[in-house]
Amino acid sequence: MSINYVKNDDLTVTLTMSEELFSEFFCFCADCGELIFIRDAVRIGGEYYCQDCVCTCDICGKYIRNDDSYRTVDSDYDYCHDCFISETYLCSDCGERFRYEEDLHEVDDCWYCGDCYPN
Repeated sequence: MSINYVKNDDLTVTLTMSEELFSEFFCFCADCGELIFIRDAVRIGGEYYCQDCVCTCDICGKYIRNDDSYRTVDSDYDYCHDCFISETYLCSDCGERFRYEEDLHEVDDCWYCGDCYPN
């Protein structure tokens, strides 16, 4: 097996080895296709990802693909789906989620953000 890998115009690497040996040490990121060492890869759902294509949930610490992470409008926290639903607050009118309860106003057991309150 031969792999020609071009990182940029200044670097071209050609690897020649058996597929078995290759798969023991290398893999390709399932999102961006980057060639990476398996020891540096993050495995999610049976796929390998490079460090640039994943983040960790700031609540539970689970690795998630960047494309699968969630953020609230009032925070830079990265959330997995479960923590996004369980650890954030939902505006009853616009459906936006907020990290901080103080950013919402309660009216008749419903929560409203500053843009939707008192509409």
